[in-house]
Amino acid sequence: MATLLRALWLALVVLHLVWFGVLTPAESLGRVGTALLVASPLLVMLIWMWRPGLRATVVGGMVLLIYFCLGVSEAWATSLVSVRALALVQIALITVYYGVLFRSWQQGRAARRQPE
Repeated sequence: MATLLRALWLALVVLHLVWFGVLTPAESLGRVGTALLVASPLLVMLIWMWRPGLRATVVGGMVLLIYFCLGVSEAWATSLVSVRALALVQIALITVYYGVLFRSWQQGRAARRQPE
């Protein structure tokens, strides 16, 4: 489960770097500035995601709440089909992340309940 959570996290990092760094960068910050500004919380958490345990993935889920709201607002408000598609991909990745996180929490809880 942890490997899948890390893969989803990496997919989100790549998505944001491509989305805001290549496809739709802000003109005032440029490509690199926009990509680093938007992806910096993901990149900081990326270091912590490789530690063993569930705590980092839960904290990462809290960080992803912001990105989930961003994806929903972009999908709702934009008229560009390409941006809407990227926002829907982001929403889907985060939803799968939460599903896998919930499943791994359930498995850990069931393992603690089993008598030895």
